[in-house]
Amino acid sequence: MKTQLPFVLGTVLILASASLAGRAQDSHVACPDVRATPVPARVDRSTDTRRCGFGIRIFGLGLSLFGPECPDKKFIYPAHQECKGDAHPGFLCTPGGFLDVEVEDCDCGEATVFGTGLLIPSCDCLAGGVAGHVQDASSGVCPPEV
Repeated sequence: MKTQLPFVLGTVLILASASLAGRAQDSHVACPDVRATPVPARVDRSTDTRRCGFGIRIFGLGLSLFGPECPDKKFIYPAHQECKGDAHPGFLCTPGGFLDVEVEDCDCGEATVFGTGLLIPSCDCLAGGVAGHVQDASSGVCPPEV
């Protein structure tokens, strides 16, 4: 029995240390070597448009010529960063907070009273609130390996 005790204790110690070493390796995450990618601000216009031209409106009926196209809505996306997997040694990309996507309601300019007057070749847009969100991200330095 005395000769088997050191063998059993040695086996238990080897298995325990292997188990702890495996956990230490599992808890360490390798550096992904990627950075956050900048995404510029942009404005998207709805596909529903109308022409805002010089013209006249009489009792709600109008006729206009030329002028700019006016979308029904504009969506304004802020500049932000995304995790797209761009390679950059020693860095990692971390998702962050959310930024608002603003919406504007647009309409042609008019100088009318009771549906009668002039049509002006301008597209006027007013703030319409928040239409959604985009997630921002940031780049950070990977922690040193242990």
